[in-house]
Amino acid sequence: MPPTDPSKPQPSAAPAAVPAEHPATAPPAPAVAPATPTLAPADPTTPAPIVMPSATAAAQAPQPVAPAPVVPAAPEESPSGDESPHPIKGILSFLLSWVIVPGLLVLFVHNFVFQAWYVDGQSMYPSFENGDYLIVSKWDVSLKKLTGQSDRLAVKRGDVVIFNPPSYTGEIFFIKRAIGLPGERVVIKDGTIRIYNSDSPSGLQLTEPYIDNVPLEGDIDQVVPEGELFVVGDNRTPGASHDSRAIGPIPQDHIIGTANIRLLPVSQFGTVEHPTYQ
Repeated sequence: MPPTDPSKPQPSAAPAAVPAEHPATAPPAPAVAPATPTLAPADPTTPAPIVMPSATAAAQAPQPVAPAPVVPAAPEESPSGDESPHPIKGILSFLLSWVIVPGLLVLFVHNFVFQAWYVDGQSMYPSFENGDYLIVSKWDVSLKKLTGQSDRLAVKRGDVVIFNPPSYTGEIFFIKRAIGLPGERVVIKDGTIRIYNSDSPSGLQLTEPYIDNVPLEGDIDQVVPEGELFVVGDNRTPGASHDSRAIGPIPQDHIIGTANIRLLPVSQFGTVEHPTYQ
């Protein structure tokens, strides 16, 4: 060891070592509370500053989204799927289904297809009696009228026809049996009827089982004009029938139809018999 000079000051002794088990720690620094920003109340007389964003910031800013259009929701259906009909619609539907359409149908059938008639009088006795209820077919007459051929009806000898006689009002109708057809010569003599035509140039004497063996009154010799019919009642009792013997042949455009069915009396219900002449 080098010698020490007593005249020089000696360095102070080093502090004693502190064992490692007890390291020296500096006292903790006092915690500084973070500054809490405070908002001073705005002066109501001072306008707020206006901040203008830059072009880049404006481009990057989210754009407002236009609201989606509002579509009204469909009305909810009732659990059964049926809606209560409007009272007016219900009334109109009832009238159309049960009044108007049936009424038009009845009107069409009544005027163009068939019509019901009561027999009033005894001119067709014994074939028909007073009060008999008949169904008269009008289809052929209606069709011929629509086509302008009302004077060319498909009436056969022996058909029972209903007609409005000439010179009578429209409310008067007769029921008679067609005996002479257009173009034929009708001769009534000695209580019998004889028909002359191309099929019977020598004359066909009619055998009439429906006259109850009563001879026909009157003497007639007449050619039936085209488009007309010679008609006679089945009741051959003198004065019982006012027919072509007195008023002449009947124009076919006055014919209403032909009797096809008898409804009443019930005991005689059925089709009207058509005679076959020998």
